[in-house]
Amino acid sequence: MIGVKAAVERLRPAEAKDLYRLLWGYSQEQLERGGAAQLVKFLEHEQIDVRVLAYANLLAITGAGELYRPERLPAQQRAAIQNWKERQAKGTIAYKLPPTPLENYKPLANPAATEIPLPGRGVPAAPLAP
Repeated sequence: MIGVKAAVERLRPAEAKDLYRLLWGYSQEQLERGGAAQLVKFLEHEQIDVRVLAYANLLAITGAGELYRPERLPAQQRAAIQNWKERQAKGTIAYKLPPTPLENYKPLANPAATEIPLPGRGVPAAPLAP
């Protein structure tokens, strides 16, 4: 089985390092140490996949979109990119709520669906309530 990093390197060698980094996400500390500036810089990248991942990170971190549309060329996004640059300069690219790890899987306490009696063959199901 091929790993994500190897797949990115094989498919997108020129942008592999940046794309793989964007897939990790950023901690608050990493944002403060230059990650926020790097994300904003990636909004102007010539490749759409880099812009999409940078924007997805910024949106997840701040909850704000700033009217940025990654599918558009950076030249068409000057105002939105400037808004992100201003946020970065003010230091407001930060988590509103810190990210939390996913909870461990917990099985359902209810009986399995196979244990619920189903209508027999030829027996019409009850009509749906309006």
